[in-house]
Amino acid sequence: MKKTKDVLNHLKQAFALNGALKKAARGDRDFTALRKNPQFQKLVR
Repeated sequence: MKKTKDVLNHLKQAFALNGALKKAARGDRDFTALRKNPQFQKLVR
C-alpha cells in the first residue's frame, strides 16, 4: 500500500508541473494496476 501511496503522490506532483501528463497517464499501460483506484481516477480527470 505504501508504494501505491508513493506513486500517487509522485503523479500528483508531476501533474501539477505538466497537466498534459494526465491524458498520457490515462492510457499508459504502466498504470493498469491503478486504473480502478479512486485516487488515481481523481488525479487523471
